[in-house]
Amino acid sequence: MKYSNYMRSEQLLDQLLLVTDTLAADMTRYLSARGLTTTKAHVLWSLRSAGPSMQRRLSTDLGYSPRHITDIVDDLVALGLVQREPHPDDRRAVLVMLTEQGVNLLTELEEERAQFASLLFDHLDDGDRGRLHASLADVQARLTAALEEAEQRRWALAVGSARPFDRLRERSRAQGLLGQCQSRRRTSAPLVTEVIASAT
Repeated sequence: MKYSNYMRSEQLLDQLLLVTDTLAADMTRYLSARGLTTTKAHVLWSLRSAGPSMQRRLSTDLGYSPRHITDIVDDLVALGLVQREPHPDDRRAVLVMLTEQGVNLLTELEEERAQFASLLFDHLDDGDRGRLHASLADVQARLTAALEEAEQRRWALAVGSARPFDRLRERSRAQGLLGQCQSRRRTSAPLVTEVIASAT
């Protein structure tokens, strides 16, 4: 098959990975300057979207372990971006919520995110935008499906020779990884494309 008039699939993948690397490096620098990581940003945006939440809900929604969520929230509290408050209906539980400083930071991130989007895409007309959006959505859907299928195959192979307890643990791990893929589609973060992060 000749490729003289068409870009090869490998070239498209290389270009996508180059864009992803560039965005990821920029995002890391941008968040690091504000004392944040992508994981901490995910928690902040989840609180912005869902409102005050218990840590176990954050753990479920974002696909992180309860211990990891506790460490993240501890760091965000130390930064003055979130606070823990007693749950009004459950004396044993606490709610995590944004502080005024946290709200102001997210507002700043949203404004700069909009400016960055304008820089990248304002030169495109409506037709170009629609085609680009459809193409990227198709790539994301194919990538997510491939990751889920690969994880399911790996789990099936692992449980074939495992003891019952190990099978349960492996299944829980697989479900957690799939939950992370799904949560990435629901969670918006500034300047972030996580193709590489999702694939590793």
